[in-house]
Amino acid sequence: MVLAEGSILPGYCTAAGKAILAFAERALRPAILARLKLVPHTARSLAELPLLDAQLDIAKARRYAVEDEEFAMGQRSVAAPILDHGGRAIGALAVVAPAFRLTTERLHEIGADLLKAAARITGQAAFSQPETRRSAMTTTRARCVVETQAFLGEGPVWNEAEKRLDWVDILAPALHRSDPVGGTDRVVELGELVGAFTHCSTGGLVLAAQSGFALFDPETRLTTPLIDPEADKPNNRFNDGKCDSRGRFWAGTMDMGVAPGAGSLYRLDGDGSVHCLERGIGISNGLGWSPDDRRMYFTDSLARTIFVYDFDAESGTITNRRVFAQTLDHMGVPDGLTVDAQGYVWSAQWDGWQLIRFDPDGRIDQTINLPVPRPTSCTFGGPNRETLYVTSARIRLSAQQLAEAPLSGSVFAIDGCGRGLAEGVYFFEGQ
Repeated sequence: MVLAEGSILPGYCTAAGKAILAFAERALRPAILARLKLVPHTARSLAELPLLDAQLDIAKARRYAVEDEEFAMGQRSVAAPILDHGGRAIGALAVVAPAFRLTTERLHEIGADLLKAAARITGQAAFSQPETRRSAMTTTRARCVVETQAFLGEGPVWNEAEKRLDWVDILAPALHRSDPVGGTDRVVELGELVGAFTHCSTGGLVLAAQSGFALFDPETRLTTPLIDPEADKPNNRFNDGKCDSRGRFWAGTMDMGVAPGAGSLYRLDGDGSVHCLERGIGISNGLGWSPDDRRMYFTDSLARTIFVYDFDAESGTITNRRVFAQTLDHMGVPDGLTVDAQGYVWSAQWDGWQLIRFDPDGRIDQTINLPVPRPTSCTFGGPNRETLYVTSARIRLSAQQLAEAPLSGSVFAIDGCGRGLAEGVYFFEGQ
């Protein structure tokens, strides 16, 4: 199909239109969408409001929008929003091409380049990404055990009963159930953005999803909402979480536009009640506890800081927040973390090509180079929990960067890192 100059196209089935709609003021979106006449142009058109609304949230989290033959068969497009100083879309940069040339993989590679170009136009530093550089050390102890192309692999949890690594791709969105020994990877599609999960004592999972906390059965895909502590903040989403030793699920939020101070940290108790323990967070990230349960670690990636609190395991309260560790620009940004049996803190360094192990005093004890620039999180698993597994991301990496790091989005394993602590399980008191 040839598009004539000056053509007016429907926003709900074009990448440029979806990019602008995604970054419209969130409180106004329902009224905007209600005025649209969702006429299906192809079998792939998003002609139902709930589906379109969910896709717009995914586009906002990715920071660019894609369209896959939704307006015309044989045509695809990708677009990044041009934002004003208030973070609202005033236009978009888009690429439209025949589907045989603009493959789904190319859509996301070009999306990263468009995002950088759009950010340069308006100076939106929060949406620009630094160029990544391979470390001078080219050798690595890490081996790829699950080769996949996750947008944003996160939240790995070792499933001891099934001898399996479970993790999420936040921006797919999907749950991955991986066998790191056999290399198999079963993918369960999720209906909304899910930042973290934990296994539940009654079976299935507890999700920290965009719509709040929910029970989820991966086999039937049945979702049972529990509570949404941020129902009044539709622009926020959960980003990372973990269960403590007493069966309480902790998870933090962030603004999808990365607004500073918009996130909070919550604790979900077994009776379904939720409690806010911290506010004013930029990007909620890596959580963990010391082996003696007297310390809790929590990462704010926007502040490039891992904080440590005094932790009362009995009451589930935290006090005396202080800086545990911070990273310099060339080291990467602290993302997900895990704590080993000796009390050392392992932190994945986004845009740093490495993991850093901090000793209990916050000093760098060891670094391990990785073949990807954006490791996202890590956990111990395998026999005796002696293998360190690392998830990674490929979102917003340019074609050049992906050529340098083709395994981005895959899962890696590292041996000889010591032993990890047992994963907590959410103790659900309901029926």
